[in-house]
Amino acid sequence: MNEQRGKEAFELNEKIKNNELVRRALFVENISLLNQMQEKELYKEVLGDENGEWGGYLGQIEVFYTRSRVNDMIRVYKKYTPFINLNEIVDIPQSRLIEMIPFI
Repeated sequence: MNEQRGKEAFELNEKIKNNELVRRALFVENISLLNQMQEKELYKEVLGDENGEWGGYLGQIEVFYTRSRVNDMIRVYKKYTPFINLNEIVDIPQSRLIEMIPFI
């Protein structure tokens, strides 16, 4: 390996890691917002249909989260937020957070 390639590799790796942290933080914020949308049924206003479905809202191209992922993360949100700020555990894989729910 030459020095230039090594430097480039580490710079790109740092950018990827930083971008992933930003993505996770934004996802945590979105889960909070999605929780509010679901609890207050505000998604019906966005859909323009008082009989609108939660899944229909999630399927919009602008939102585009799977229902199962959102439901899992809302469960995490509701279970963890009384005890901790989710930004403090953003580096823990979502699957682990879900697995730990029964022990909280």
